[in-house]
Amino acid sequence: MNFIVCLIIAVSISLFSTKIKADVEVTQALNFGIVAVLDNTSAHTYAIDESGNISISGGFAIIAPGNPGAIRLSNYPGNIEVFVNGVVITAVLNPGQISQEYFVFTSVNVPPTVRTNSLGEEEFTFGGTIQTSGSGSIQFVDAQYAGQLRIDLNY
Repeated sequence: MNFIVCLIIAVSISLFSTKIKADVEVTQALNFGIVAVLDNTSAHTYAIDESGNISISGGFAIIAPGNPGAIRLSNYPGNIEVFVNGVVITAVLNPGQISQEYFVFTSVNVPPTVRTNSLGEEEFTFGGTIQTSGSGSIQFVDAQYAGQLRIDLNY
């Protein structure tokens, strides 16, 4: 059984506005924890939603659960709706060393909108879904698999 430290996801933020100096801080990176891949005969999924709920379709044993990512907005106008979109940048997650197997980062789960409070602040969480390669082999390297995602904020 291979134990895999899996996926601390780097987050880049895109702001679409011409009139404000908004601040965005990633307060917690999306992390899928430590997993063991027990079956890779087909692609199995592992998802963490925005609330931290974990679901797996099989093939994974969770050794240490992960956590959703968190972003804090500040210096926005008060009481506005901010549209949120998550985009996978690195679809194939490799461990940074030679490995026969890999994970696929299939989606980023974000709330469609968040509303700032009267001070122009808000914090929200986001999740994601990965899947195994489905090749039939379980020759995953015991390592940290990392990738990147982008979260676009627009109002």
